[in-house]
This record gives sequence, structure tokens and C-alpha cells, in this order.
Amino acid sequence: MPFKTACFECTLNTIPRGNTYNFCTIAKTPRIPEHCIAYAQMILWDEKFPDRRIDKDSVEDMTWLYERACERANEFGIKGVTFKLT
Repeated sequence: MPFKTACFECTLNTIPRGNTYNFCTIAKTPRIPEHCIAYAQMILWDEKFPDRRIDKDSVEDMTWLYERACERANEFGIKGVTFKLT
């Protein structure tokens, strides 16, 4: 509404941005738990289940992701991967 609300461009800063990570960091040099989770989600899931999308409401799918992320984190000595973070 003119003169009553802000224009769309003025409200862009109020929209939260999604987390993005460089693919090379995820694949080669993970440093934080989120990198390990992203690796499991973006790379390992597609290798294991190429014709199926992750069902984030499925305990089985999320458990699989969590377990793969934990394996990746252990490989690089990263602590902090939790099921809730996954």
C-alpha cells in the first residue's frame, strides 16, 4: 500500500539468506559440521539414491544423512555434527 508500507526493495534485508558453501570446500577441505552435512546431502545421497529425493520428514532418510555426516566429520576430526543440526 503506497505511503503505508515499505516497498519490496526496502524489505529485502529482512529476508534471511540461506547458507551456501563452496563445493570445493565441501568436497576437499571441510572445516565445520555443516560442511560434512552438506557433503552427505549433496554428494553421498545422490550417489546412493540417484532417482530419489531426500524426505526431510523421514526418520530413515535423516538418520542415513546423519550417519554419513558423522563418518565424514570423524574422517576430518570435526566435532559437532548432531541429528538436530542435520
